[in-house]
This record gives sequence, structure tokens and C-alpha cells, in this order.
Amino acid sequence: MGPGNGRIKAALGILKIDFQAPSFALTNPQNSGILLSLYNIQFFDGFVTGYAMKNLLNYQTSEYDCGPVTILNGIRYLFEREEICPEIIKFIMSVCMDTYNEAGEPCRHGTSAAALNYVSCWLNHFGQVKNFPIHCEYFSGKEVAITPKSPITAALSKGGVVLLHLFLDVGHYVLLTGIENGRALLFDPFYEELTDPELDEEYHTDEIIFITDQPKRANRSVAIDRLNRFTKGYYEMGDFCCRQALAMYHGSPV
Repeated sequence: MGPGNGRIKAALGILKIDFQAPSFALTNPQNSGILLSLYNIQFFDGFVTGYAMKNLLNYQTSEYDCGPVTILNGIRYLFEREEICPEIIKFIMSVCMDTYNEAGEPCRHGTSAAALNYVSCWLNHFGQVKNFPIHCEYFSGKEVAITPKSPITAALSKGGVVLLHLFLDVGHYVLLTGIENGRALLFDPFYEELTDPELDEEYHTDEIIFITDQPKRANRSVAIDRLNRFTKGYYEMGDFCCRQALAMYHGSPV
């Protein structure tokens, strides 16, 4: 079905819906609260009450904003666009990129662990006073590993996402969204193309796989053994002293 106006036949009649997409998935509109995938058309007692849009995950605008972009990607992953408060966006961008490089230039050394911890506390407080369903947990050091009983694995199993500090030539933040078959699914905000002839040779390994068809979830599949390494190669977390993670949930974790 091509872009334009669509007519969807349902048990209660024909629904006319405007959309701009190459495909559309339908579930039974007779069931209250059912969401149509892709556009999440909301039905209640058989009537269209509105729709909620899931955002695509974002890429960095500069060499230094992987921190705030990844935090915001966590928000984008967990919440519909219509749910996201603009105050959250403003706050995250205002407190991240808080470091200086060796030449004393501001912002050009990324986002510090202190800023990440502060964002975690602020989001929890915001959630409490504004009744916004978010909960965050900050981890560092030996707590940051991907093992069966680690806080990171627990967060992912409870439907959360995890901002993770690792290395990509330099310190870098990515968003973990799941674990499948011994590999971590993550979204790296540093844009790369697999077909680029100048792509760094470090990417040419079975331990790092590019994902190109899940823009709302992941663009890399990385072997967990690689992530857990104590060295500072691509997608490795390094020594415990370097490790940071921020787990984010829609609502309180069960």
C-alpha cells in the first residue's frame, strides 16, 4: 500500500486514515486500547482516539555529543514522542558536554561521569514531582559488566535500556537495548556506513555486526565477550575504573 490516504476495513466498518508510509500493520480494532504498529493508531471501544509516534534513534551532530544524544535516545526508545516533556530535552543538553580538553576548550572532551550521575538523579526527581514514569539507576566500576546476574543484564531483562561507556578509539557512549544469542544489541550514535571504503579496519570482525533495518532499536550487534574486555579497543569497556552505565526504565523496574 503506497503513501497517501488509506482505508482499513474493520469489523465495525471502514476506517479512513491518512498516513505517509510504505506499509501498515493492523490489529483488531474491536479490542479496546489496541495499538496499530508503525503508527500506533489508538482504538478505544472501536473508535480511533488518536495515535502515538515512536521516534527514530538519533546520531551525533558533533564529535563530542555522544553523551546527551545517547541519553535522549534512551528517552526516545522508552517513550512515545507525545509523552516526552521538552524540559527533559533542555535539561540534558544543558548539563552534558561539561568537560574541557587539554587545550582548555569547553565541551571538547565529552560528558563526564559526574554529569551522567547528576542527570540520573535529576530525572528521578523530575519523575517524582511531575508524575512522569521514568526511573534511572547509575552504576560504575565493578558493577558495570554484562554477566547473567549483573545490573545491566537485569535492567535489559526488565524492559529498560542502558547507556554504556566504552571505547571507540576514545571514550564513547552507546545505548544497549537488548541481548540476543550471546550478543548485545546497541545503538551507536556515531554514524558510520559499512560500505564506506575508509571505514576503520577495527569494524571488520565477526564480533561487530552492522544492523541496518532497526532504526528505532539498534544499529550494531556486538559480541558480549568483546564488550567485557579490559582493553580499550572498539566496543570494549576497559578497566573497571573507566566503566559507567545508566539504566533507564519506563516506570519503576519490577
